[in-house]
Amino acid sequence: MPIELGAEFVHGRPGPTLALDGGAVRLVAVPEHRVSIDARVQPLLDAWPRFARALAGARDAPSAESVAQYLARTSLAQGDHGLVRMLVEGYHAAPTADVSARVVARDAGKVAADFRQYRTADGYDRVLASLEHGISAEHCLIELGARVRLVRWGPGRVTLEGDGHAGPFRVRCQRALVTASVGVLQTHHAAGGIAFDPLPVEFRSNLARLAMGHVFRVVLRFEQASWPLTPDGVEPSFVHVPSARFSTLWREARAGQVQLTAWAGGPPAQELSGLDEAALLDEALASVARATSTTIGSCRAQLIEAHYHDFNRDPLTRGAYSYVRPNGEHAADDLAQPWQDTLFFAGEALDRQYPGTVAGALGSGEHAARRLLSTWRG
Repeated sequence: MPIELGAEFVHGRPGPTLALDGGAVRLVAVPEHRVSIDARVQPLLDAWPRFARALAGARDAPSAESVAQYLARTSLAQGDHGLVRMLVEGYHAAPTADVSARVVARDAGKVAADFRQYRTADGYDRVLASLEHGISAEHCLIELGARVRLVRWGPGRVTLEGDGHAGPFRVRCQRALVTASVGVLQTHHAAGGIAFDPLPVEFRSNLARLAMGHVFRVVLRFEQASWPLTPDGVEPSFVHVPSARFSTLWREARAGQVQLTAWAGGPPAQELSGLDEAALLDEALASVARATSTTIGSCRAQLIEAHYHDFNRDPLTRGAYSYVRPNGEHAADDLAQPWQDTLFFAGEALDRQYPGTVAGALGSGEHAARRLLSTWRG
């Protein structure tokens, strides 16, 4: 089984992802069977349609309204308040007080209309490999782990300065495509971000209308592991444990081994990010034990290995994926505009069709690259 430390699922059947490698990226459907466990196991039926219905009143909400403000003024059916909070934090990786209610509500309507979820059969690194495949080393150098610290530019000229494996570097070119994350772009250059010289006044104000969501996941591999069943004997794909610090778990089994992923999003993920490795493992095992009505000791005895990567503290990402803040509905369109046909911007945060996803990053990147090439040829 692939051990995914970043993206794992493909939501729907997005064209940018399916087109990779001539369509050779294989997908495996993940059934939408969820349960919530508090005192007992309860099926979580029609989670996405319920989520969309609960937020229906926010589709035409004021642009400045957050999800928390919407929940405070709205009387929801029993259990829907907790469902909204769970999915906003766990799926959108956002605090309810800092994410646009209108944007979340409209996205929920699209998701609920045809919710399908898959995982890649061979691992998400197949996506990266398909991007790299066919790139000529004669014409393109891929420099992993390099950090650009300064972008000095003017019409038709760009100089990039930074640090790579061989030491400081400087690159001069006529155009540049910037795909750094919102988290990196929002970091001051003195703290490890990227300095732009000059910096358009409106760039910072537009960027402030987006934020980087935080996610923490630990992948646990076992020889065998308990897993709850629904009251009618169905094995759920996702288990939600509201009282646990890793409040969402999912399972995959192949070749005599079981892999459980413990997931937290939003404010709980930021809190977990401050723990050391031993404490993180304890919290993940405690969440599994609570979900499966076993003990931390029995879970630890069956554990083969555990893996995680703290993207929240990674200086090259500074978070997991973006969300739209109140009053930020048009920020992506504004940020995607090139600077004097010289600096172009792309990334999951700037894609309106598949925001916050790998498909969004791919689609945005291709659109920006085509736009860059059109100015080059012109």
